[in-house]
Amino acid sequence: MKGTIHVIPIFCLSAVLIAGLLASCTKTSNIVKPVTVKDTTKTQPSNPTTPVPQNVVINMDSVKTTTLATGFNFPTGMAVDKQGNVYVADALSNCIRKIDPNGVVSLVAGQPTSPSGYLDGDVSVALFYRPSGVVIDGDGNLYVADTNNQCIRKITPGGVVSTFVQIETPIAIARDANGNLYTSHYGYNQIDKITPDGTKTGMLNSVIGDGMLGVGINFAPAAVAVDATGNVYASDYPMNNVRKIASDGTVTNITINGQVTGPNGNYIDGSLADAHFHGITGLTVDASGNIYVADWGNNAIRVINTQTNTVKTLAGNGSGGSFSGPEALAVDASGNIYVAEPNRISKVTHY
Repeated sequence: MKGTIHVIPIFCLSAVLIAGLLASCTKTSNIVKPVTVKDTTKTQPSNPTTPVPQNVVINMDSVKTTTLATGFNFPTGMAVDKQGNVYVADALSNCIRKIDPNGVVSLVAGQPTSPSGYLDGDVSVALFYRPSGVVIDGDGNLYVADTNNQCIRKITPGGVVSTFVQIETPIAIARDANGNLYTSHYGYNQIDKITPDGTKTGMLNSVIGDGMLGVGINFAPAAVAVDATGNVYASDYPMNNVRKIASDGTVTNITINGQVTGPNGNYIDGSLADAHFHGITGLTVDASGNIYVADWGNNAIRVINTQTNTVKTLAGNGSGGSFSGPEALAVDASGNIYVAEPNRISKVTHY
């Protein structure tokens, strides 16, 4: 594990969260050395996937936003299981929490009242250091992007935390139907793919515009998501664009002119060529291929319809609910959207 944490530019995510991420540029003496825990599922992974309903009918014109739970400290990543439980990477509390369908919040792993650290073992003693992303597999295992510990951690349903793979400054994390993980590294300008056996491959590195992998410069991903067919989507934060990495490695811009300030500032709905965003911090994709965007600077949740190639505001910015710096998104099997803000989790329901 490398001792130096690269500086992440302070125009991604919230300023307070970045201040926390960069509070220490090197590992300090209070970080506990990890306990070695044998992970018997790593070498022979089981990757059943939750059946995803196809052709989900969603009324984009009628949504209701409600507060699901409060009391968080800059949550920056979420995942939803098939029972409707929402798992939250509560970054500045250094822990993973769960919200059940009734809105009851419980602690999954980490010590929110203890100093940050790095310790594997039972969930009752495990330590994290600014976890920023979380994803769940079909067996109920959680994978956590433990940002300042520079690794991906695994939490089993039995309550054991282990280090799955060491990787530089992971922020967001997503998973495909084959069990591959994808994580963004803002300070390293790349997306990495991690196979079920823990093998790392640089998938996207310093790409601008359209083209094949490895072509061009200036790519700063903040969020990552995967659709049902294996296409990977990443937000290019400073350019306010969403990029698509197809299975053959071809990279294209989903949004075209997101970085251009238009007559209404950085907030325009419409065609992909006309739409404008202002800081894309979260992405998620539903079963129908709609891409949901946490538009941080516009305090809005936007949706990219990949069938009509249009962008529409789903909620926020005075429409269907009010947000304050949305950081991350998740979607359940019914198409409900969960939104992480600095101190709460909201739910956007279609009706």
